[in-house]
Amino acid sequence: CEAIGRPDLLQDERFSNGAARFRNRKDMDEVLADIMITRTSAEWVALLNEAGVPAGPINNMKEVFEDPQVQHLGMARDVVSQERGPAQIVGQPIKMSSSSSDIRRPPPTKGQHTEEILAEFGYTEAEIADFAARDVT
Repeated sequence: CEAIGRPDLLQDERFSNGAARFRNRKDMDEVLADIMITRTSAEWVALLNEAGVPAGPINNMKEVFEDPQVQHLGMARDVVSQERGPAQIVGQPIKMSSSSSDIRRPPPTKGQHTEEILAEFGYTEAEIADFAARDVT
């Protein structure tokens, strides 16, 4: 509150604890939106980090792939999307010495593995066909 120039908010009962902030989230969002619009994202991130508040920008997809850390870590991964063709996604940021986090295939389409999963849970082919016929998702 001090870092954003609103120390008065520390005394505001609507925001006095987590439960109050949750109940009054709409009010809190409005107050913060009015404040946040006064500076750039980069300015806020620097100011909040300096005050010890963990903060970072919310990037659009272009900014994600242009991010120096994403580039440094080689996190951009090529995949062939079943719906869009060749695409890039952001890979796992954590690299572990004894386990791989390679992306071997694109995310499944909606329902792509439904039959396999239902069969694993013991449903019969007839039951699965009935679900499909009734459009149970």
